[in-house]
Parts: sequence; C-alpha cells; structure tokens
Amino acid sequence: MNDFDLDIADNKTVYLPGETLHGTLRWVLDKAPKSIEVVLFWSTQGKGTQDSGVVVREEWPKPGPFGEKSFTFKLPHAPLSFHGKLISLEWGLEAIAHRAKRQTVTKLIISPSGENISLGDPQTDNFLADKPKWIRWLIKG
Repeated sequence: MNDFDLDIADNKTVYLPGETLHGTLRWVLDKAPKSIEVVLFWSTQGKGTQDSGVVVREEWPKPGPFGEKSFTFKLPHAPLSFHGKLISLEWGLEAIAHRAKRQTVTKLIISPSGENISLGDPQTDNFLADKPKWIRWLIKG
C-alpha cells in the first residue's frame, strides 16, 4: 500500500502575503524513502523563458516507510500570484519522497485580494496606483 498525503490546515489554498501556512505530511510507503521534503515554490508560465524559485524547504532524512510530520511556513510578501495574457505566476506546495518516487503538489494563491491578480483589470490598476514604480513594473511589465 502506498499513501502520500499533504494536508494543509483548514484545506486553505488562498493566503494573504506574510500569512503563516500550517500543514501535515502523512505517508505509508512500501519502502522507506531516502528522505522526505516539503517545498514552497513559485513558477511562471507563458510566453518566453519560464522561471521558478524555491522560497523554503523542510527535509526529514531517513523517515521510515510510514509516518507523519507537521510543518509551518511563513509566506513571503512577494511575488504575488497573477495571470495575464502573456505570463502567469503560480505558487505551489510540493511534497517529495526521494527514492520512493512519490510526490504531490498543491497549488496556492498569495494575493492581498484573495485571488489571482488579473493584469489589465481596472481593479488591479487601482490596487497598484499607490505602489512604488518598481512594483508596478514587476507586476505589469
């Protein structure tokens, strides 16, 4: 039997910048993995070069074939989740069991509005109006 579950407290997937994410990783595997890790990352999709970054990771070496580990991550203030015609930025939480070839990913949204920022939307333009020029450039290009 193989079971590999990433549970986020309250099944929450939408966060404000700077909030804290709490979760638990549970596993029952046929063989003990070399290590298990949970990774908070962002990635871009769309035209041009795709980019990604790991913000934080927690790793447990030699965890045994079954178990449970809790984790807490303080979420960053940037970059924010957004989508546009040419490019989007998404957040994810990934759990990996190395050598056991198991992984799972949960998509997250980090945004002050509680949803993806939509580039070209008047509400987004209002939100960005009082932000420094470099932030407006970073989000809108």
